[in-house]
Amino acid sequence: MPLAPPDAAPRAALSPGRLGRRLFLYFAATLLALAVGVALATIIPLRERLARSEQAGLAHVAETKALAVGEWFRHAEDLARQITSRTQIRNVLEEVYAGRISREEFAAYARPRLLDAMKRSGDVVGITRLSRDGEPVASSGEPIPPSAWRMPPVGGGKVLVSPPVRLAGRLCVVVAAPVNGRDGRRLATDLVAVDTAQLGEKILRPPGGDATARLALAAREDGAARAFLAEPEPVPAALAPAMDQALSRALDGKAGILSAADTVIAYTPVADTDWGLALTADSRRLYAPVQAELAAMLASTAGVYALCLVGFGILLRPLAGRILLEARELAAVVADKTRQLTEELAAREQAEKALQEARDGLERRVEERTRRLAEANAELLALHERLEGEVEERKALSRELINLLEGVRLDISRDLHDHTGQLLTTLRLSLNAAQRELPPGGEGCRAQLAAASEKVDQVLGEIKAMARGLRPDTLDYFGLVPSLAALIDEQRAASGLDFHFFHNEIPADFDREKALALYRIAQEALSNTIRHAHAANVHVSLVRRDDRITLSVEDDGAGFVPAARPVTSLGLTLMRERMLQLGGTLAMESAPGRGTHIAAEVAL
Repeated sequence: MPLAPPDAAPRAALSPGRLGRRLFLYFAATLLALAVGVALATIIPLRERLARSEQAGLAHVAETKALAVGEWFRHAEDLARQITSRTQIRNVLEEVYAGRISREEFAAYARPRLLDAMKRSGDVVGITRLSRDGEPVASSGEPIPPSAWRMPPVGGGKVLVSPPVRLAGRLCVVVAAPVNGRDGRRLATDLVAVDTAQLGEKILRPPGGDATARLALAAREDGAARAFLAEPEPVPAALAPAMDQALSRALDGKAGILSAADTVIAYTPVADTDWGLALTADSRRLYAPVQAELAAMLASTAGVYALCLVGFGILLRPLAGRILLEARELAAVVADKTRQLTEELAAREQAEKALQEARDGLERRVEERTRRLAEANAELLALHERLEGEVEERKALSRELINLLEGVRLDISRDLHDHTGQLLTTLRLSLNAAQRELPPGGEGCRAQLAAASEKVDQVLGEIKAMARGLRPDTLDYFGLVPSLAALIDEQRAASGLDFHFFHNEIPADFDREKALALYRIAQEALSNTIRHAHAANVHVSLVRRDDRITLSVEDDGAGFVPAARPVTSLGLTLMRERMLQLGGTLAMESAPGRGTHIAAEVAL
């Protein structure tokens, strides 16, 4: 160690205060650097994850709204299809094309019925029926401008929807639905204007209490996105470019998040439509929970930092003063501080042990809750399987009931035909033989035998008709269409009603089980019409659309309230069960004074 020059001035002694301040500053700087490093490594990734979580929530709300808009869109299409399905107006329109009535008479006939169709739904603003050459033949409600007319492609039941238009100050979409005749040819096109007020009031209203939130729908017009409905209106000018960009992406079939200035926009396409949806949220409100959580973490870190500084300052003050004392006093101070540090370390170990025990307890509770959730999930799965089994048992029971009913009918039909029929035939032969064996002069007895033979023939014919009703032979040998024609002829002869039967492209080798189910449904529906409906006309149609066959039975009788019908009605129950077993559908519409319409549909 080099010696100091003789004339060098002695170095000034370091005071306890200066030593304490230097130690304090060094500790504070080291602790601050450590706190900043931990904060940067923890808070920044956490902020990104929390922000993405809030954006995902906004995107989920937009997708939920888009699903609701899609449901409304399909509801508008269903309204148009219900109007085009009215059989009587379609039949009268065929009379127009046949030249038997004029278009003016048809318009006078159709206008009140179209008005009645409008009254059934408050969303319908106007209806216009176009002829097959695109000329208007009848209308009701608000007139629909030609710019909103659409002609669906010929063949099939596809409908077209125009971009939104204004009708009498109300924003509407125009649904064009084809009207097909009995032979499947295009008779007309119905244009149904549906008001979007319900769409804006009940579906598009932005969620939550954010007054700056906007929710908009757009359609593509002339190659560009045009927002036709926004809640609330209007969209601020500063937000319009970003909103247009988001709606354009949604119309291209994309879904995602777009950030612009102080706004976050979630966009998504509306399924099964050519519309797009965009939902905005104020970024400050959206990320407010994230900022609050991060601020709480920073405050906690700053509090811990300040607490450490205060604790270190308290410990450093007596320590700095004693460093410059004699060695013995310094050793005593060091021993005392060592003891204090040992106690603090012991206390910290106890705290860490308690923390570990708390952590282990928390993990046990998490494991217990996980186990309970797994047990609950297993119980739910077992319940689901049990319910599925009960459904299958119900289907099997229904199938057994239908098979038993058909078997009983087959047995009764065979007994009537083979046993009772043979007995009556033998009786008729015996009566004829007795009539021939009568001696001359027995004319009175011969007349009685002839009358008895005629009665036997009449009873034999009725028994054969009953046997055919219980088990139609034509269904096995000729197919469904001839069997229905024979059934309608029998009902016409028995009731005197005016029956109209139409069929189209029904294959002769149609599946026998499905053919029998449609035959029984038609048999039950015609029987109910004759007994209860007090109708004058009955329309029966059996048509094929693509790979499905539809049976329709419609009368102009008294009708009834379906809700008031007894739930134990065996006829309607058997109809539904037959369709359920075959994977088909059965629908019934009726109202007092408006007749009854039953439609059964099953796949080929």
